[in-house]
Amino acid sequence: MLLRSGAQLENLRVMDMFSSDVLSLLACVCVWRMPERLTVEQLRQEEEGCEISIPLRIRQSLQKVKTLLVKGDAVALFAAATRPHMSAIRDFSICGSEGGARQALVNGGGGTIDQLHLGYVSETRREFIKAEDEREGITLGDHKDQMPHIKKLVMKLDVPSAYVVDPGAFILSSIWSVLEIESVSTLTVVLLYRSHLDALNKAIERRFRGRTEIEGNVHSVDGVLHLFMTSEHIAALRMAVFVHSSAANLLEVLLPAGAPHRRLAIIADLAVTVKRLSSMLKQYLPSHDANIAADALAIDFAGRLRAAAPMTVVDPPYAPRRLKAPLMAAMERHGLAMEPMMRLHGDGQCIPSPSVIASASQLMAVLQKTGTQMTGIELLYKATVHGFAYTDMLNRVGDASCLLFLVRADGDIHGFFVDASVLPPPQLPSARASNDYEVAGLNFKIAGFSLPTFQSPSTTPQCVSVLRRDIEPNGVDQIAKLIVGSSVSVLSQGQTQTLATRLSQGATGLRLWAVDPEAAAAAAGQCRVDVIWSSDTSTSLDFMVADEVEVLRFSLPGAVGGAAG
Repeated sequence: MLLRSGAQLENLRVMDMFSSDVLSLLACVCVWRMPERLTVEQLRQEEEGCEISIPLRIRQSLQKVKTLLVKGDAVALFAAATRPHMSAIRDFSICGSEGGARQALVNGGGGTIDQLHLGYVSETRREFIKAEDEREGITLGDHKDQMPHIKKLVMKLDVPSAYVVDPGAFILSSIWSVLEIESVSTLTVVLLYRSHLDALNKAIERRFRGRTEIEGNVHSVDGVLHLFMTSEHIAALRMAVFVHSSAANLLEVLLPAGAPHRRLAIIADLAVTVKRLSSMLKQYLPSHDANIAADALAIDFAGRLRAAAPMTVVDPPYAPRRLKAPLMAAMERHGLAMEPMMRLHGDGQCIPSPSVIASASQLMAVLQKTGTQMTGIELLYKATVHGFAYTDMLNRVGDASCLLFLVRADGDIHGFFVDASVLPPPQLPSARASNDYEVAGLNFKIAGFSLPTFQSPSTTPQCVSVLRRDIEPNGVDQIAKLIVGSSVSVLSQGQTQTLATRLSQGATGLRLWAVDPEAAAAAAGQCRVDVIWSSDTSTSLDFMVADEVEVLRFSLPGAVGGAAG
Protein backbone atom coordinates (compact mmCIF):
# COMPACT_ATOMS: atom_id res chain seq x y z
CA MET A 1 0.00 0.00 0.00
CA LEU A 2 2.88 2.36 0.84
CA LEU A 3 4.48 1.78 -2.58
CA ARG A 4 1.14 2.20 -4.32
CA SER A 5 0.22 5.54 -2.72
CA GLY A 6 3.58 6.87 -1.48
CA ALA A 7 5.77 9.61 -2.86
CA GLN A 8 7.67 9.37 -6.11
CA LEU A 9 10.67 7.02 -5.70
CA GLU A 10 14.09 7.98 -7.07
CA ASN A 11 15.79 4.68 -6.35
CA LEU A 12 14.52 1.21 -5.46
CA ARG A 13 16.89 -1.43 -4.11
CA VAL A 14 15.77 -5.01 -3.43
CA MET A 15 17.86 -7.93 -2.23
CA ASP A 16 17.73 -11.40 -0.69
CA MET A 17 14.39 -12.26 -2.30
CA PHE A 18 13.02 -14.67 -4.90
CA SER A 19 12.42 -13.29 -8.39
CA SER A 20 8.67 -13.85 -7.91
CA ASP A 21 8.79 -11.74 -4.74
CA VAL A 22 10.54 -8.92 -6.60
CA LEU A 23 7.87 -9.01 -9.31
CA SER A 24 5.13 -8.93 -6.68
CA LEU A 25 6.83 -5.92 -5.14
CA LEU A 26 7.10 -4.13 -8.47
CA ALA A 27 3.43 -4.85 -9.17
CA CYS A 28 2.61 -2.68 -6.13
CA VAL A 29 4.36 0.32 -7.66
CA CYS A 30 2.14 2.54 -9.76
CA VAL A 31 3.42 3.07 -13.27
CA TRP A 32 3.95 6.81 -12.75
CA ARG A 33 5.73 6.18 -9.42
CA MET A 34 8.22 3.66 -10.79
CA PRO A 35 11.79 4.87 -9.99
CA GLU A 36 14.26 5.52 -12.78
CA ARG A 37 16.99 3.61 -10.90
CA LEU A 38 16.48 -0.04 -9.95
CA THR A 39 19.00 -2.17 -8.04
CA VAL A 40 18.50 -5.93 -7.62
CA GLU A 41 21.04 -7.88 -5.56
CA GLN A 42 21.63 -11.46 -4.46
CA LEU A 43 18.31 -13.04 -5.36
CA ARG A 44 17.55 -16.46 -3.97
CA GLN A 45 17.82 -19.38 -6.35
CA GLU A 46 14.49 -20.36 -7.86
CA GLU A 47 13.51 -23.98 -8.34
CA GLU A 48 15.07 -25.60 -11.40
CA GLY A 49 12.99 -25.10 -14.52
CA CYS A 50 11.11 -22.15 -13.08
CA GLU A 51 10.48 -19.51 -15.77
CA ILE A 52 10.12 -15.81 -15.07
CA SER A 53 6.99 -14.35 -16.64
CA ILE A 54 6.54 -10.57 -16.67
CA PRO A 55 2.89 -9.42 -16.37
CA LEU A 56 1.71 -6.58 -18.62
CA ARG A 57 1.33 -4.14 -15.71
CA ILE A 58 4.97 -4.62 -14.68
CA ARG A 59 6.13 -4.32 -18.30
CA GLN A 60 4.59 -0.89 -18.43
CA SER A 61 6.29 0.10 -15.16
CA LEU A 62 9.68 -1.16 -16.33
CA GLN A 63 9.57 1.23 -19.29
CA LYS A 64 10.41 4.05 -16.86
CA VAL A 65 13.65 2.44 -15.63
CA LYS A 66 16.72 4.22 -17.00
CA THR A 67 19.40 2.73 -14.73
CA LEU A 68 19.59 -0.95 -13.79
CA LEU A 69 22.20 -2.49 -11.46
CA VAL A 70 22.19 -6.24 -10.84
CA LYS A 71 24.51 -8.29 -8.67
CA GLY A 72 24.91 -12.05 -8.41
CA ASP A 73 24.54 -14.86 -10.91
CA ALA A 74 21.02 -15.69 -9.70
CA VAL A 75 19.96 -12.17 -10.73
CA ALA A 76 21.09 -12.80 -14.33
CA LEU A 77 17.87 -14.66 -15.19
CA PHE A 78 15.80 -11.87 -13.70
CA ALA A 79 17.77 -9.23 -15.65
CA ALA A 80 17.47 -11.21 -18.90
CA ALA A 81 13.67 -11.41 -18.44
CA THR A 82 13.09 -7.77 -17.47
CA ARG A 83 15.59 -5.80 -19.57
CA PRO A 84 13.76 -6.21 -22.92
CA HIS A 85 10.86 -4.27 -21.35
CA MET A 86 13.10 -1.37 -20.23
CA SER A 87 12.88 0.67 -23.41
CA ALA A 88 14.24 3.77 -21.67
CA ILE A 89 17.30 2.07 -20.15
CA ARG A 90 20.51 4.05 -20.60
CA ASP A 91 22.83 2.60 -17.98
CA PHE A 92 23.14 -1.13 -17.21
CA SER A 93 25.56 -2.39 -14.51
CA ILE A 94 26.30 -6.08 -13.93
CA CYS A 95 28.30 -7.24 -10.89
CA GLY A 96 29.47 -10.81 -10.40
CA SER A 97 30.91 -13.36 -12.80
CA GLU A 98 31.39 -13.24 -16.54
CA GLY A 99 28.96 -16.16 -16.88
CA GLY A 100 26.20 -14.18 -15.17
CA ALA A 101 26.93 -11.10 -17.30
CA ARG A 102 26.81 -13.16 -20.49
CA GLN A 103 23.51 -14.71 -19.47
CA ALA A 104 21.98 -11.30 -18.68
CA LEU A 105 23.15 -9.82 -21.99
CA VAL A 106 22.67 -12.72 -24.41
CA ASN A 107 19.33 -13.92 -23.03
CA GLY A 108 18.04 -10.38 -22.65
CA GLY A 109 17.41 -9.96 -26.36
CA GLY A 110 18.62 -7.11 -28.56
CA GLY A 111 17.95 -3.43 -28.11
CA THR A 112 20.39 -0.66 -27.34
CA ILE A 113 22.36 0.06 -24.16
CA ASP A 114 23.99 3.48 -24.05
CA GLN A 115 26.43 2.47 -21.32
CA LEU A 116 27.21 -0.99 -19.98
CA HIS A 117 29.18 -1.41 -16.74
CA LEU A 118 30.80 -4.77 -16.07
CA GLY A 119 31.39 -4.32 -12.36
CA TYR A 120 30.67 -1.30 -10.20
CA VAL A 121 33.00 1.14 -8.44
CA SER A 122 32.00 3.97 -6.09
CA GLU A 123 33.41 5.67 -3.00
CA THR A 124 31.96 2.96 -0.76
CA ARG A 125 31.83 -0.05 -3.04
CA ARG A 126 34.07 -1.95 -5.45
CA GLU A 127 32.69 -4.81 -7.51
CA PHE A 128 34.95 -6.23 -10.23
CA ILE A 129 33.93 -8.62 -13.02
CA LYS A 130 35.52 -12.06 -12.68
CA ALA A 131 36.50 -13.98 -15.83
CA GLU A 132 35.03 -17.42 -16.37
CA ASP A 133 38.44 -18.74 -17.47
CA GLU A 134 41.24 -16.81 -15.79
CA ARG A 135 43.77 -18.10 -18.32
CA GLU A 136 41.94 -16.50 -21.25
CA GLY A 137 40.47 -13.32 -19.80
CA ILE A 138 37.00 -11.95 -20.49
CA THR A 139 35.57 -13.64 -23.62
CA LEU A 140 32.22 -11.89 -24.07
CA GLY A 141 33.26 -10.98 -27.62
CA ASP A 142 32.80 -14.63 -28.59
CA HIS A 143 29.05 -13.96 -28.30
CA LYS A 144 29.03 -10.66 -30.18
CA ASP A 145 26.27 -11.69 -32.58
CA GLN A 146 23.89 -12.30 -29.66
CA MET A 147 24.72 -9.10 -27.81
CA PRO A 148 22.61 -5.94 -27.65
CA HIS A 149 23.88 -2.77 -29.35
CA ILE A 150 26.34 -1.44 -26.74
CA LYS A 151 27.65 2.09 -27.28
CA LYS A 152 29.89 2.67 -24.26
CA LEU A 153 31.50 -0.06 -22.20
CA VAL A 154 33.09 0.31 -18.76
CA MET A 155 34.89 -2.86 -17.64
CA LYS A 156 36.11 -3.21 -14.06
CA LEU A 157 38.46 -6.16 -14.34
CA ASP A 158 39.16 -8.62 -11.54
CA VAL A 159 42.74 -9.35 -12.64
CA PRO A 160 43.98 -12.72 -11.35
CA SER A 161 47.19 -13.11 -9.39
CA ALA A 162 50.47 -13.39 -11.28
CA TYR A 163 50.60 -16.94 -9.88
CA VAL A 164 47.69 -17.81 -12.20
CA VAL A 165 48.33 -15.84 -15.42
CA ASP A 166 50.37 -13.00 -16.86
CA PRO A 167 48.25 -9.97 -15.81
CA GLY A 168 49.19 -7.96 -18.92
CA ALA A 169 48.20 -10.74 -21.33
CA PHE A 170 44.96 -11.26 -19.39
CA ILE A 171 43.99 -7.57 -19.64
CA LEU A 172 44.97 -7.25 -23.31
CA SER A 173 43.04 -10.38 -24.35
CA SER A 174 40.01 -9.09 -22.41
CA ILE A 175 40.20 -5.76 -24.28
CA TRP A 176 40.49 -7.51 -27.63
CA SER A 177 37.52 -9.73 -26.85
CA VAL A 178 35.08 -6.95 -25.92
CA LEU A 179 36.22 -4.94 -28.97
CA GLU A 180 34.84 -7.83 -31.06
CA ILE A 181 31.53 -6.08 -30.28
CA GLU A 182 31.84 -3.51 -33.06
CA SER A 183 29.12 -1.23 -31.70
CA VAL A 184 31.41 -0.25 -28.78
CA SER A 185 32.59 3.29 -29.52
CA THR A 186 34.30 4.05 -26.19
CA LEU A 187 35.91 1.64 -23.76
CA THR A 188 36.98 2.31 -20.17
CA VAL A 189 39.04 -0.32 -18.37
CA VAL A 190 39.25 0.06 -14.58
CA LEU A 191 42.34 -1.45 -12.94
CA LEU A 192 42.92 -1.76 -9.22
CA TYR A 193 46.73 -1.53 -9.21
CA ARG A 194 49.36 0.47 -11.10
CA SER A 195 51.25 -2.78 -11.65
CA HIS A 196 48.32 -3.98 -13.81
CA LEU A 197 48.79 -1.02 -16.16
CA ASP A 198 52.55 -1.63 -16.26
CA ALA A 199 51.94 -5.30 -17.14
CA LEU A 200 49.45 -4.27 -19.85
CA ASN A 201 52.01 -1.94 -21.43
CA LYS A 202 54.57 -4.76 -21.40
CA ALA A 203 52.06 -6.97 -23.23
CA ILE A 204 51.42 -4.17 -25.76
CA GLU A 205 55.17 -3.91 -26.37
CA ARG A 206 55.38 -7.65 -27.07
CA ARG A 207 52.31 -7.66 -29.33
CA PHE A 208 52.83 -4.44 -31.33
CA ARG A 209 56.31 -3.54 -32.57
CA GLY A 210 57.25 0.05 -31.81
CA ARG A 211 54.50 0.60 -29.22
CA THR A 212 55.32 0.79 -25.54
CA GLU A 213 51.90 1.58 -24.06
CA ILE A 214 48.20 1.06 -24.67
CA GLU A 215 46.21 3.59 -26.68
CA GLY A 216 44.09 5.78 -24.40
CA ASN A 217 44.10 8.25 -21.54
CA VAL A 218 44.85 7.14 -17.99
CA HIS A 219 43.59 8.91 -14.88
CA SER A 220 42.95 7.98 -11.25
CA VAL A 221 39.54 8.17 -9.55
CA ASP A 222 39.43 7.49 -5.80
CA GLY A 223 42.76 5.69 -6.06
CA VAL A 224 41.60 3.42 -8.91
CA LEU A 225 43.12 3.66 -12.40
CA HIS A 226 40.82 4.31 -15.36
CA LEU A 227 42.06 3.67 -18.91
CA PHE A 228 39.75 5.56 -21.25
CA MET A 229 39.77 4.68 -24.96
CA THR A 230 37.86 6.88 -27.40
CA SER A 231 36.74 5.74 -30.84
CA GLU A 232 40.02 7.21 -32.19
CA HIS A 233 42.08 5.18 -29.70
CA ILE A 234 40.16 2.02 -30.60
CA ALA A 235 40.66 2.66 -34.31
CA ALA A 236 44.40 3.20 -33.77
CA LEU A 237 44.65 -0.11 -31.91
CA ARG A 238 42.77 -1.91 -34.69
CA MET A 239 45.06 -0.31 -37.31
CA ALA A 240 48.14 -1.67 -35.57
CA VAL A 241 47.03 -5.30 -35.99
CA PHE A 242 47.96 -5.72 -39.68
CA VAL A 243 50.97 -3.37 -39.88
CA HIS A 244 53.23 -6.16 -41.20
CA SER A 245 50.65 -7.63 -43.58
CA SER A 246 50.07 -6.58 -47.20
CA ALA A 247 47.65 -7.36 -50.00
CA ALA A 248 50.53 -8.92 -51.96
CA ASN A 249 51.34 -11.28 -49.07
CA LEU A 250 47.70 -12.29 -48.80
CA LEU A 251 47.42 -12.93 -52.54
CA GLU A 252 50.40 -15.28 -52.38
CA VAL A 253 48.44 -17.34 -49.85
CA LEU A 254 44.95 -17.06 -51.32
CA LEU A 255 45.81 -17.98 -54.92
CA PRO A 256 47.44 -21.41 -54.25
CA ALA A 257 44.97 -22.26 -51.45
CA GLY A 258 41.72 -21.37 -53.20
CA ALA A 259 39.49 -23.61 -55.32
CA PRO A 260 40.03 -23.30 -59.12
CA HIS A 261 36.90 -21.19 -59.65
CA ARG A 262 37.92 -18.90 -56.78
CA ARG A 263 41.45 -18.46 -58.15
CA LEU A 264 39.98 -17.63 -61.55
CA ALA A 265 37.68 -15.02 -60.00
CA ILE A 266 40.62 -13.43 -58.14
CA ILE A 267 42.76 -13.27 -61.28
CA ALA A 268 39.90 -11.91 -63.40
CA ASP A 269 39.26 -9.06 -60.97
CA LEU A 270 42.80 -8.69 -59.62
CA ALA A 271 42.65 -4.91 -59.26
CA VAL A 272 39.36 -5.11 -57.36
CA THR A 273 40.69 -7.91 -55.14
CA VAL A 274 43.87 -5.99 -54.29
CA LYS A 275 41.84 -2.88 -53.49
CA ARG A 276 39.48 -4.87 -51.24
CA LEU A 277 42.35 -6.58 -49.39
CA SER A 278 44.25 -3.31 -48.97
CA SER A 279 41.14 -1.68 -47.52
CA MET A 280 40.62 -4.60 -45.13
CA LEU A 281 44.21 -4.45 -43.89
CA LYS A 282 43.85 -0.82 -42.84
CA GLN A 283 42.36 -2.03 -39.58
CA TYR A 284 41.21 -5.25 -37.96
CA LEU A 285 37.42 -5.61 -37.74
CA PRO A 286 35.40 -8.60 -36.49
CA SER A 287 33.31 -8.41 -39.65
CA HIS A 288 36.26 -9.47 -41.81
CA ASP A 289 36.23 -12.89 -43.44
CA ALA A 290 37.62 -15.29 -40.79
CA ASN A 291 40.00 -17.15 -43.12
CA ILE A 292 41.41 -13.98 -44.67
CA ALA A 293 41.79 -12.35 -41.22
CA ALA A 294 43.55 -15.48 -39.91
CA ASP A 295 46.07 -15.46 -42.78
CA ALA A 296 46.62 -11.72 -42.33
CA LEU A 297 47.31 -12.25 -38.60
CA ALA A 298 49.78 -15.05 -39.35
CA ILE A 299 51.53 -12.93 -42.00
CA ASP A 300 51.72 -10.02 -39.56
CA PHE A 301 53.24 -12.31 -36.89
CA ALA A 302 55.88 -13.49 -39.36
CA GLY A 303 56.63 -9.86 -40.26
CA ARG A 304 56.95 -8.88 -36.62
CA LEU A 305 59.40 -11.75 -36.07
CA ARG A 306 61.56 -10.56 -38.99
CA ALA A 307 61.49 -6.95 -37.76
CA ALA A 308 62.04 -7.72 -34.07
CA ALA A 309 64.84 -5.84 -32.33
CA PRO A 310 67.57 -7.82 -30.55
CA MET A 311 66.76 -9.00 -27.02
CA THR A 312 62.99 -8.62 -27.35
CA VAL A 313 59.98 -10.94 -27.15
CA VAL A 314 57.26 -11.12 -29.81
CA ASP A 315 53.83 -12.43 -28.74
CA PRO A 316 51.56 -14.33 -31.15
CA PRO A 317 48.24 -12.77 -32.22
CA TYR A 318 45.16 -12.99 -30.02
CA ALA A 319 42.36 -15.10 -31.48
CA PRO A 320 38.70 -14.99 -30.44
CA ARG A 321 36.80 -18.26 -30.65
CA ARG A 322 35.67 -17.73 -34.26
CA LEU A 323 39.31 -17.32 -35.38
CA LYS A 324 41.03 -20.02 -33.32
CA ALA A 325 40.76 -22.87 -35.84
CA PRO A 326 41.47 -20.72 -38.96
CA LEU A 327 44.39 -19.02 -37.21
CA MET A 328 45.97 -22.30 -36.08
CA ALA A 329 45.68 -23.60 -39.65
CA ALA A 330 47.17 -20.39 -41.05
CA MET A 331 50.04 -20.47 -38.55
CA GLU A 332 50.80 -24.06 -39.56
CA ARG A 333 50.79 -23.14 -43.27
CA HIS A 334 53.30 -20.37 -42.57
CA GLY A 335 55.49 -22.64 -40.41
CA LEU A 336 54.81 -20.61 -37.25
CA ALA A 337 54.27 -21.69 -33.65
CA MET A 338 51.46 -20.17 -31.60
CA GLU A 339 53.77 -19.13 -28.77
CA PRO A 340 55.93 -16.15 -27.76
CA MET A 341 59.27 -15.93 -29.58
CA MET A 342 62.60 -14.40 -28.55
CA ARG A 343 65.01 -12.43 -30.73
CA LEU A 344 68.63 -12.61 -29.55
CA HIS A 345 71.68 -10.90 -31.02
CA GLY A 346 73.16 -12.01 -34.33
CA ASP A 347 71.54 -13.16 -37.55
CA GLY A 348 69.63 -16.11 -36.13
CA GLN A 349 65.87 -16.50 -36.30
CA CYS A 350 63.51 -15.86 -33.40
CA ILE A 351 63.24 -18.87 -31.09
CA PRO A 352 60.75 -20.04 -28.45
CA SER A 353 61.80 -20.28 -24.83
CA PRO A 354 63.77 -23.53 -24.41
CA SER A 355 62.68 -23.60 -20.77
CA VAL A 356 59.49 -25.13 -19.40
CA ILE A 357 60.11 -23.35 -16.10
CA ALA A 358 60.39 -19.74 -17.31
CA SER A 359 58.28 -18.03 -19.98
CA ALA A 360 59.88 -16.19 -22.89
CA SER A 361 59.35 -12.77 -21.25
CA GLN A 362 60.73 -13.99 -17.90
CA LEU A 363 63.75 -15.55 -19.56
CA MET A 364 64.36 -12.44 -21.65
CA ALA A 365 64.29 -10.25 -18.53
CA VAL A 366 67.13 -12.37 -17.10
CA LEU A 367 69.07 -12.35 -20.37
CA GLN A 368 68.82 -8.56 -20.61
CA LYS A 369 70.09 -8.21 -17.04
CA THR A 370 73.28 -10.13 -17.77
CA GLY A 371 74.43 -7.41 -20.18
CA THR A 372 75.95 -9.96 -22.55
CA GLN A 373 75.59 -9.95 -26.36
CA MET A 374 74.25 -13.50 -26.52
CA THR A 375 73.46 -15.06 -29.89
CA GLY A 376 71.97 -18.36 -28.75
CA ILE A 377 70.60 -20.31 -25.80
CA GLU A 378 70.58 -24.07 -25.32
CA LEU A 379 68.98 -26.35 -22.73
CA LEU A 380 71.72 -28.65 -21.42
CA TYR A 381 70.07 -30.29 -18.42
CA LYS A 382 66.48 -30.98 -17.37
CA ALA A 383 66.06 -32.91 -14.15
CA THR A 384 62.78 -34.63 -15.02
CA VAL A 385 64.40 -35.95 -18.23
CA HIS A 386 68.05 -36.53 -17.32
CA GLY A 387 67.70 -37.35 -13.61
CA PHE A 388 67.72 -35.37 -10.38
CA ALA A 389 71.14 -36.53 -9.16
CA TYR A 390 74.00 -34.06 -8.82
CA THR A 391 76.14 -36.26 -11.08
CA ASP A 392 73.36 -36.27 -13.71
CA MET A 393 73.66 -32.50 -13.88
CA LEU A 394 77.47 -32.56 -14.03
CA ASN A 395 77.46 -35.16 -16.81
CA ARG A 396 75.10 -33.07 -18.95
CA VAL A 397 76.70 -29.67 -18.33
CA GLY A 398 80.34 -30.74 -18.61
CA ASP A 399 82.74 -27.81 -19.03
CA ALA A 400 80.15 -25.49 -20.61
CA SER A 401 80.29 -21.90 -19.40
CA CYS A 402 77.96 -18.88 -19.30
CA LEU A 403 75.26 -20.86 -17.49
CA LEU A 404 71.75 -20.14 -16.23
CA PHE A 405 70.33 -22.36 -13.48
CA LEU A 406 66.54 -22.39 -12.98
CA VAL A 407 64.91 -24.18 -10.06
CA ARG A 408 61.16 -24.58 -9.62
CA ALA A 409 59.79 -25.36 -6.18
CA ASP A 410 56.40 -24.73 -4.57
CA GLY A 411 55.23 -22.86 -7.69
CA ASP A 412 58.04 -20.29 -7.54
CA ILE A 413 61.24 -20.04 -9.56
CA HIS A 414 64.68 -19.37 -8.11
CA GLY A 415 67.78 -19.04 -10.22
CA PHE A 416 71.25 -17.73 -10.84
CA PHE A 417 73.46 -16.86 -13.79
CA VAL A 418 77.22 -17.42 -13.71
CA ASP A 419 79.61 -16.26 -16.42
CA ALA A 420 81.75 -19.37 -15.97
CA SER A 421 81.67 -23.17 -15.72
CA VAL A 422 80.70 -25.28 -12.71
CA LEU A 423 83.59 -27.71 -12.55
CA PRO A 424 84.20 -29.93 -9.50
CA PRO A 425 87.71 -30.87 -8.35
CA PRO A 426 89.18 -34.08 -9.81
CA GLN A 427 88.39 -37.35 -8.04
CA LEU A 428 91.85 -37.74 -6.53
CA PRO A 429 92.71 -38.45 -2.91
CA SER A 430 94.91 -35.35 -2.82
CA ALA A 431 92.28 -33.08 -4.39
CA ARG A 432 90.31 -30.58 -2.36
CA ALA A 433 86.73 -31.40 -1.36
CA SER A 434 85.33 -28.46 -3.31
CA ASN A 435 86.29 -26.05 -6.03
CA ASP A 436 85.69 -22.50 -4.70
CA TYR A 437 86.03 -19.43 -6.92
CA GLU A 438 84.52 -16.04 -7.72
CA VAL A 439 82.73 -15.10 -10.98
CA ALA A 440 80.34 -12.46 -12.30
CA GLY A 441 76.74 -13.51 -11.78
CA LEU A 442 73.14 -12.77 -10.83
CA ASN A 443 70.69 -14.08 -8.25
CA PHE A 444 66.94 -13.74 -8.81
CA LYS A 445 63.51 -15.13 -7.95
CA ILE A 446 60.22 -15.24 -9.86
CA ALA A 447 56.71 -15.54 -8.45
CA GLY A 448 54.29 -17.22 -10.85
CA PHE A 449 53.97 -15.33 -14.15
CA SER A 450 55.50 -12.09 -12.85
CA LEU A 451 58.84 -10.75 -14.04
CA PRO A 452 61.98 -11.60 -12.05
CA THR A 453 63.06 -9.81 -8.89
CA PHE A 454 66.84 -9.41 -8.90
CA GLN A 455 69.11 -9.21 -5.89
CA SER A 456 71.26 -6.61 -7.68
CA PRO A 457 70.71 -4.21 -10.61
CA SER A 458 73.43 -5.90 -12.68
CA THR A 459 75.92 -8.75 -12.45
CA THR A 460 78.07 -8.70 -9.33
CA PRO A 461 80.90 -10.89 -8.01
CA GLN A 462 79.43 -14.24 -6.93
CA CYS A 463 81.08 -16.95 -4.87
CA VAL A 464 80.74 -20.45 -6.32
CA SER A 465 81.46 -23.72 -4.53
CA VAL A 466 81.32 -27.02 -6.47
CA LEU A 467 81.70 -30.25 -4.45
CA ARG A 468 83.62 -33.27 -5.70
CA ARG A 469 81.53 -35.98 -7.38
CA ASP A 470 82.53 -38.68 -4.91
CA ILE A 471 81.91 -36.70 -1.70
CA GLU A 472 78.64 -36.26 0.17
CA PRO A 473 78.09 -33.01 2.15
CA ASN A 474 78.99 -33.50 5.81
CA GLY A 475 76.52 -30.88 7.06
CA VAL A 476 79.25 -28.84 8.74
CA ASP A 477 81.61 -27.09 6.35
CA GLN A 478 80.04 -28.84 3.35
CA ILE A 479 76.27 -28.23 3.41
CA ALA A 480 75.47 -28.53 -0.30
CA LYS A 481 76.98 -29.89 -3.50
CA LEU A 482 76.59 -26.65 -5.44
CA ILE A 483 76.49 -23.20 -3.83
CA VAL A 484 76.26 -19.82 -5.54
CA GLY A 485 76.02 -16.65 -3.48
CA SER A 486 77.10 -13.07 -3.00
CA SER A 487 78.62 -12.54 0.42
CA VAL A 488 78.69 -9.20 2.23
CA SER A 489 81.45 -10.51 4.42
CA VAL A 490 84.91 -9.21 3.57
CA LEU A 491 87.62 -11.67 4.53
CA SER A 492 90.89 -10.25 5.74
CA GLN A 493 94.11 -11.76 4.46
CA GLY A 494 94.75 -15.20 5.85
CA GLN A 495 91.13 -16.08 6.76
CA THR A 496 89.84 -19.40 5.45
CA GLN A 497 86.06 -19.30 5.96
CA THR A 498 84.15 -21.61 3.64
CA LEU A 499 81.47 -20.25 1.32
CA ALA A 500 78.89 -22.12 3.39
CA THR A 501 79.92 -20.11 6.43
CA ARG A 502 79.99 -16.86 4.49
CA LEU A 503 76.47 -17.48 3.15
CA SER A 504 75.21 -17.76 6.71
CA GLN A 505 76.62 -14.32 7.52
CA GLY A 506 74.35 -11.96 5.58
CA ALA A 507 74.54 -13.24 2.02
CA THR A 508 72.14 -14.06 -0.79
CA GLY A 509 72.33 -17.26 -2.74
CA LEU A 510 71.19 -20.77 -3.57
CA ARG A 511 72.38 -24.08 -2.20
CA LEU A 512 71.51 -26.99 -4.51
CA TRP A 513 71.60 -30.65 -3.57
CA ALA A 514 71.80 -29.46 0.01
CA VAL A 515 72.00 -31.65 3.10
CA ASP A 516 68.53 -32.87 4.09
CA PRO A 517 68.43 -33.94 7.76
CA GLU A 518 65.37 -36.10 7.13
CA ALA A 519 66.70 -37.45 3.82
CA ALA A 520 63.25 -36.91 2.25
CA ALA A 521 64.62 -35.31 -0.90
CA ALA A 522 67.19 -38.03 -1.43
CA ALA A 523 64.58 -40.73 -0.92
CA ALA A 524 62.34 -39.09 -3.53
CA GLY A 525 65.24 -38.83 -5.98
CA GLN A 526 64.97 -35.07 -6.05
CA CYS A 527 67.02 -32.01 -5.24
CA ARG A 528 66.79 -30.13 -1.94
CA VAL A 529 67.20 -26.37 -2.32
CA ASP A 530 68.12 -23.76 0.29
CA VAL A 531 67.23 -20.19 -0.70
CA ILE A 532 68.92 -17.31 1.13
CA TRP A 533 67.46 -13.90 0.20
CA SER A 534 68.67 -10.65 1.74
CA SER A 535 67.00 -7.25 1.75
CA ASP A 536 67.91 -3.95 3.37
CA THR A 537 66.15 -4.97 6.57
CA SER A 538 66.28 -8.76 6.83
CA THR A 539 67.55 -12.07 5.51
CA SER A 540 65.30 -15.09 4.95
CA LEU A 541 66.25 -18.73 4.67
CA ASP A 542 63.80 -21.15 3.01
CA PHE A 543 64.13 -24.89 2.45
CA MET A 544 62.29 -26.70 -0.33
CA VAL A 545 62.44 -29.67 -2.67
CA ALA A 546 62.67 -28.87 -6.38
CA ASP A 547 60.19 -30.44 -8.78
CA GLU A 548 62.26 -29.27 -11.76
CA VAL A 549 65.82 -28.06 -12.35
CA GLU A 550 67.13 -26.72 -15.65
CA VAL A 551 70.56 -25.56 -16.79
CA LEU A 552 70.84 -23.46 -19.94
CA ARG A 553 73.96 -22.30 -21.77
CA PHE A 554 74.24 -18.92 -23.49
CA SER A 555 76.22 -18.58 -26.72
CA LEU A 556 78.28 -15.43 -27.22
CA PRO A 557 79.76 -14.03 -30.47
CA GLY A 558 82.85 -16.06 -31.33
CA ALA A 559 82.60 -18.18 -28.17
CA VAL A 560 82.95 -21.96 -28.24
CA GLY A 561 81.56 -23.99 -25.34
CA GLY A 562 81.31 -27.68 -24.67
CA ALA A 563 78.98 -29.93 -22.77
CA ALA A 564 79.38 -33.53 -21.81
CA GLY A 565 76.94 -36.14 -23.02
